[in-house]
Formats: sequence, C-alpha cells, structure tokens
Amino acid sequence: MSILHFRYEMQLSFDSMVTDHHFQFRCLPMETEDQKVRSLEYRIEPAGNVSERLDGFGNRVCSGEALAPHDYLNLQVKGTVETGVRESETAGSGNREEGMTAAVGSAEKTGRQETAEIPVPYLLYAVPSELTRPGKRLTEFYRKCRNVWEQGLDSQGLYPTFWERDPDSQGMCSTSRKQGLDNRGMYPTSWEKSGSENACGAENTCGAENIRGTKNICGTETFPEFLMHELYRGFSYVPGSTGVETTAEEALAGGKGVCQDYAQILIALCRMAGYPARYVVGLLPGEGATHAWTEVWQNGRWLGLDPTHDCRTDGRYIRLSQGRDFADCSVDRGCFKGSAAQRQKIYIKVEEEIV
Repeated sequence: MSILHFRYEMQLSFDSMVTDHHFQFRCLPMETEDQKVRSLEYRIEPAGNVSERLDGFGNRVCSGEALAPHDYLNLQVKGTVETGVRESETAGSGNREEGMTAAVGSAEKTGRQETAEIPVPYLLYAVPSELTRPGKRLTEFYRKCRNVWEQGLDSQGLYPTFWERDPDSQGMCSTSRKQGLDNRGMYPTSWEKSGSENACGAENTCGAENIRGTKNICGTETFPEFLMHELYRGFSYVPGSTGVETTAEEALAGGKGVCQDYAQILIALCRMAGYPARYVVGLLPGEGATHAWTEVWQNGRWLGLDPTHDCRTDGRYIRLSQGRDFADCSVDRGCFKGSAAQRQKIYIKVEEEIV
C-alpha cells in the first residue's frame, strides 16, 4: 500500500482575448477498489457553472465555462491518494467480474493462453479503436512475436527475441539495444541519454535484462508481458517524435515515440491476441508530466503493464482516467470564440509518503 501526495497544475494561455469558453478536464483521481482518494481540492479560474460527472469509462470529468473575455485559464488540483493493495494488480480490478460474459479463445491465437471469460462491458476493449487499428507493421511484429512465443523457452530458460533471427528488421532498430547494457545491467532510457527530466523515472523497475532473450523477471510470464518485453527492446523513447493523433501503426513504423505510443502499440498487440486491453493515464512519483500505460484483461482480472519501463504497475501509479486509447482520456478538451492561439503548460509533482 502506498500513500501519495500530488499536485497538478495546468495553465492555458491565449495570445488574444477569447469568450464563451467551454471546457472539460479529466485530471481528477478515480475512486476504485484499490485506489482511495483521501483528500482532494481543485480550483479553476476564471470559471463558472463548474460541475462533476462520470463518463462512460468511469472517469471523473470536471466541466465548466468562462463566458467573459479572458486570455488565460488556470487549473490547480491537489490531494492525497491511497493506492496499491495488491502489487502488480492495478486499481479497481482485483476480483473476477460477475454478470454476463463472452468466451474468447486465446489459446489458438497465442498457443499458450486458455479460453478467457470476458464480461460483456469489457468487449469494447477487445476490438480495434481508431488509434490502435493494426496495419502491416503491427501485424508483422505480432506474427514474429507469436512465432517466438510458441517455440517456447530455450535451454537457458529464455525466450529468444525475434531480432536474433532477423536483426535488421525495419522499424525495430532500438538505439538503446544497439548501445547495449549500461553499468547497472540495464538499457539506459532515452531521457537518461538526453538528460531530460521525466516524471516516470529512468529505470527499468523490473531489474536487469539480458539481450539474449526474456527472462521471467516480473513473476509469472504471460504472453502480454512477452509482447511488452519485445516492444521495449525494439522501440525508442524519443520526446517530440510523435503527436496526440499518431496511431500505434504509425509509431511502430517509425520505431520511436513516447509513453502514449508504447501503451497504444501494446494495446493493439494484446487485442490481436484476443486480450481486451485498455489505455490508462495517471501519475508517478516525481516531477514532470502525466504518464500512460496499458491494462490487459486475463484470468478474470486486469493486469497493469507499463511498456515504457517494461514492468508491471504497482502502488506508485495514480490512476486519472482510462479508455480505449488516448482519445478517450484526453486531459483537456474545450472550445471558445475567438481567433487566438492557445498554449498549454503543465506542472505535476507526486511525493510518496513512507508508511
């Protein structure tokens, strides 16, 4: 269990006055079975008629308006959240769901998984969404991963990576992989090389890795975890290389992106294997920006996977929103009257209390 104190600040500025500004924010922590909000307060200015509601994905949506002329809009949120009753099982999803279910056969698709029972409400996470629709590159990557997985462990107890057989695969040329392990036995992340700051941290929290293949370093290995390991090795974290409208197919073809792209690629791959998978936005200890990860439905529960760091999620992750892909979890949406250009600045700080 973790107790996390967080602060979220967003500043919208306009280069000329605007009016009739209507907005929606999704940056309030969710109340779930394993995530409890101990305290929360927020302030929006200038604003009126502010209200809260839950959207169709269970996200807390804060809506309001600023009708008078203004050239800025500020949002400040702070509070304390208690998370992580079960390590590596993400919030609100520890128990098997009751009610109507539909059978999806994963065994014939992966060669490893048994038939899963999926609650009907989660079937929307089993089909492609606009940003996760697979194309030629995703299909090729998935096929290679599946072939390696079906061959099983080698004599060293490792899953040989597919680039051992095809090291020149286009679009999967990882800068980190080429440079090799650092003195900690880890692949240095892109932000470590660039010296930039990232709220997500800079270590693979699952421990050391072996370029020879995938060891079972996070507990029981599952096919979604294997897909995550393969993606981590073959994809580079490069800020500014993609945008909010970049699809998983486009990002994989380019071989680089940010946490949004890691999450959406893994979602697409898991759905191709018959696993419902969803996109999650939240916070991690430190200072910086929001983070995104993936949740996969298997064995009657949601398993949180963070492909940016190649590990399962735990109690350090604060959940803000969830959906089919980034489009369902956009933190800021709105419209206004005026011809102004808008700029956005975000500051986030999360501190973990030692208990």
